Amino acid sequence: FNTINTLDYYDYLNLGFPLTAAAGSDVPWGSTIGEVRTFVHTGPKFDVDAWFAGLKAGHTFVSNGPVIEATVEGKLPGDRITIAKGAKAKVSVRGTGHRRVGLPVRLTVAGSDGILKERERKPSDGDSLAVEFELPVERSQWLVASVVCDNGAMAHTSPFYLIVDGRPFWHPTRGPEVIRKQLQVIDKIREEIDKGPDDERARGVRARLEKARRFYDDLASEMIGASK
Repeated sequence: FNTINTLDYYDYLNLGFPLTAAAGSDVPWGSTIGEVRTFVHTGPKFDVDAWFAGLKAGHTFVSNGPVIEATVEGKLPGDRITIAKGAKAKVSVRGTGHRRVGLPVRLTVAGSDGILKERERKPSDGDSLAVEFELPVERSQWLVASVVCDNGAMAHTSPFYLIVDGRPFWHPTRGPEVIRKQLQVIDKIREEIDKGPDDERARGVRARLEKARRFYDDLASEMIGASK
């Protein structure tokens, strides 16, 4: 339906979860099989094994129309890129469409701190939009690129993971707020479970909820310590 739930996606990236972008068609609720696809960079060897290896490595973008090509320091989406604190990472992105499918109107590069670079279509632009810039890096972070066309079609890459001093790429100040929302969901689920019978299923759900709570409590403490 020409939407990507980047709100949840970016929240989980800000918690430090590496999540490869993948897509599929919801039939019969959608239109046709294959209208939303996962594209994988396989390198020079184009076969099934190379495709699955590329998917496992996160070398993907999802699209229902345009093509998006992106590199950071010459690396592909899904790659972990070790970079020195204070250095600049070279970012290159190009989104390409077709007049019969949809021409790109906006190209966006976003990361842990929000939108980093955005390019709007100009009358003189052809079938593609491109940006190239250097990103100053002070801490570990994630980065993604996306393109939107005039008919609403879009493409979105998997994240790049920029790693400084071996530190996680979660966000030290935004992450705790995401954790707060997650704990509220855990509390709501616990309330619903406690209204029902105290059977084996309920006890199993409570155990998993408490395990999740301990995980988030430990992660929040680590984030808060890193932000001081």
